[in-house]
Amino acid sequence: MSLTDGIFANAIRGTLAEPAVHMVNFRVRSLVIGTMHLLTVSAGITAGQIKCKIDPSKLASGAAAVYSPGDKTIYGSKAEGFYADEKQTFVHECTHAVIHLMGLARGRTVKNLDNETAAYLAGAIYVVASRQMLNTPKRISPHSAAHTIVSKKGIGSSPTNAGSPIEFSDAELAPLTAAIRTDPLYKKDWNQDVVWRWT
Repeated sequence: MSLTDGIFANAIRGTLAEPAVHMVNFRVRSLVIGTMHLLTVSAGITAGQIKCKIDPSKLASGAAAVYSPGDKTIYGSKAEGFYADEKQTFVHECTHAVIHLMGLARGRTVKNLDNETAAYLAGAIYVVASRQMLNTPKRISPHSAAHTIVSKKGIGSSPTNAGSPIEFSDAELAPLTAAIRTDPLYKKDWNQDVVWRWT
């Protein structure tokens, strides 16, 4: 592992160790995502089962990171992650890794729409729980839709969601799923299965 890849891995693990990640505990359709799942990804990074590499050529324009299930690697554009948007992307991509692990462990598939919905919600919960501001360039985007949905859930106020997962209804998720379906990044594949065999 190169020095910059190591710094990138540490930035992701550091984000996953932040107190705000302890608020990531929710159910969306058939998926339950919790802190313990994200900590499993952190352990996978430490053990070398999930790699972290700096390679901007693997990223969509403007993305800070992307998880590639084919080679179990989180690719990043730069080694450090200081800002809420970057750290939100780390949580988002680690959620994809969680879903990859969960789906393969149970031999099930997940639609890209549910995969992205869960990842956007996890990132938004992190941002809201950390009390940071989100910087979204587009007014209607999956990021802003997820942030708006999560902001209405009272994350961080008593009682917290540490015991039971936050539930999101299909009606609450409608603006987010619509934003994902129409986003140029997902327009072609939002209804495809996205879980590949973990080998």
